[in-house]
Amino acid sequence: MGQQQQQQRLAGSACVWVVAAVILAAVLAGGGCLVLYLALPGAEAPHWLSITDLALVAFPWAFWPAPTAAPPPPLPLATAGERGARGAAAVVDEAGDHGAAAEHQHESQERGRFLESHIQAFS
Repeated sequence: MGQQQQQQRLAGSACVWVVAAVILAAVLAGGGCLVLYLALPGAEAPHWLSITDLALVAFPWAFWPAPTAAPPPPLPLATAGERGARGAAAVVDEAGDHGAAAEHQHESQERGRFLESHIQAFS
């Protein structure tokens, strides 16, 4: 691995830790506001305390859709040997057996029937 790739990996790792620390701080601060709001008598609690609590506790939810919005990383290209090994599993032999592909399809069908029977039992 090149030095530039290693620096990019370290920078990405640092970014994850910074975001995690910010989210943790927001949740802890929001929890502190909630405890303060519950501990103070109703007349003494500032009106902005409950709004701040809700905003701080809800802040991490802004990061929830981020992984789905980001493009997926590129898939590594398979070598000729890997492509051959993957393709060999689905090759039909002389007896007409599909090998691993047929077994996988049979297991999938069995799982489907199992799930359908349990869904019907609970309906």
